[in-house]
Amino acid sequence: VHVYISIFLLFLSYIFINQSNRTWMEAQRYCRENHTDLVSVRNQTENDLIHGMINVGTFVWIGLYKDYWQWSDQRNSSFRYWAPGKPDNNTGNENCTVASITQTLNGTWDDRQCVLEVLFKGKKCQ
Repeated sequence: VHVYISIFLLFLSYIFINQSNRTWMEAQRYCRENHTDLVSVRNQTENDLIHGMINVGTFVWIGLYKDYWQWSDQRNSSFRYWAPGKPDNNTGNENCTVASITQTLNGTWDDRQCVLEVLFKGKKCQ
């Protein structure tokens, strides 16, 4: 069962896939095979829209990964919304990014191990 929630912003549609938890690489593969890519967040407005789509207490993969922290779709954007003290590479291999939808983190980002299984958000061009 797939549940899709779409928001249209400047001809982009964001799709929240509430199917199963996946690693960052599995989520990226799924998005690329079925849509375009994991979501790249270009500005605070887009981050707020994504934050509004996700239930509190949820973490979702976004397309930012550690290769000088670039977006998986290769587009350029200097926008970052890290939680205080992040990224910290706490475990020594936190190379992927989640948007943290909690009451205290309020949509900020955290670096996580890419092998953890969490929900993810895809992006589809319209």
